[in-house]
Amino acid sequence: MSLNPLKLLEKAINEHGSSAILKERLALVKDMLDKVEKEKYDLERELNKAQEEISRLKSTIPSTEFVQYRGVKFKRKPSGGYEKTAYCPSCELGMASASSRSMPLVCGKCGALSGFKARELVGVLEEVEKEYP
Repeated sequence: MSLNPLKLLEKAINEHGSSAILKERLALVKDMLDKVEKEKYDLERELNKAQEEISRLKSTIPSTEFVQYRGVKFKRKPSGGYEKTAYCPSCELGMASASSRSMPLVCGKCGALSGFKARELVGVLEEVEKEYP
């Protein structure tokens, strides 16, 4: 260790300069951290708003895939409205007319009958769309 006053003065100046640089860097890091925290807060608020909007929109979507009406089920289409097929209330398979359009629809698996004739299907679908839009 040297007791040379010039060397001690040079060392003090260097240390002071390093300290000033570190202080500036620390202030820069603090500013950056403040910006990041503000951005995080803003993003969390946006996320919460988006999640609330998603929940609100989900509540407007019909909760059931099928609607039961007059002894059969009708399947909702994702785009709105209903498929033009009547489904068995227990099997949820498509129903068809056994021999003519003047007979009720029947399930090929369990034999369940619809509460209307095959020729009335279009009118029944219109009723369903009015009652369960």
